[in-house]
Amino acid sequence: MNCAARMVHVDEVWERIIEIWLEAFVDDTRGEVEDFLNMVCRGTDEYCFVWDEDGVPVSVTFALPAECVLAGGERISLRYIYAAATAHSHRGCGIFPRLLEYVHRYSAEQGIDAMFLHPAGTGLEKYYEQLGYRPCFCIEEQVMTRREFLAAILPSPTGAVVEWPEYITNYAAHSASREGGGMICTGGGHALCVPQGDELLIRDWRCAADGGYELAAAVDGAFGAETLRIRMPAVAGQSVRNYGWVYPLDGNVGRLIDTNGDGLPYMGLVLD
Repeated sequence: MNCAARMVHVDEVWERIIEIWLEAFVDDTRGEVEDFLNMVCRGTDEYCFVWDEDGVPVSVTFALPAECVLAGGERISLRYIYAAATAHSHRGCGIFPRLLEYVHRYSAEQGIDAMFLHPAGTGLEKYYEQLGYRPCFCIEEQVMTRREFLAAILPSPTGAVVEWPEYITNYAAHSASREGGGMICTGGGHALCVPQGDELLIRDWRCAADGGYELAAAVDGAFGAETLRIRMPAVAGQSVRNYGWVYPLDGNVGRLIDTNGDGLPYMGLVLD
């Protein structure tokens, strides 16, 4: 049996990617997967990686570009591991760690400083820690009434913050709009909003220090939700949760992210 990891253009393995994706993420639809492939991956062969057995992909992941801007202005190049999935018939065989090792090696050769990801659950947190990832990016999550939201002074990022390319931001906004939400933007910042039952989830809240009231009013005008769940930047001493795990490819990048000021590193625009 011939086994190998490789980088591919999504058009080359389009149907097989969709098959593995939908088998792993059963709540997703073909249309949603195709939107991602078209809006994020089409036109490049640098983001999609597969593990082949006898020429057939059995595991797939994406390594999406981003940058981490430190409090002092220094920029660290990142790749975000997204939609990692292995065909049910090949799970438990140790395939994905070998694919991820290949992605790490390829990214390091391209001069990327670190990989990062959002584990979907405690079990995956422990799994990725065994593969060398460690907690880094944090959020604070609050549930507020409409009145509390409009009166609150919500934080802006004060530490390291991830910046995404415009086409990934556009994809996140498009995905939210499919769920009845969208990206609300003002001169003071943006809020990525998704209705979830009786709540409005603000998946990413980012505003300038003096732009919170304007942005909150715009969100209220668009949705008028009576209950809001807000993910926002966190600072040391608050009730925070780990949200993003990082794997340094450069020996110094972990130290730089950890010592960037009083604010905690914030990733935002999580594609979850």
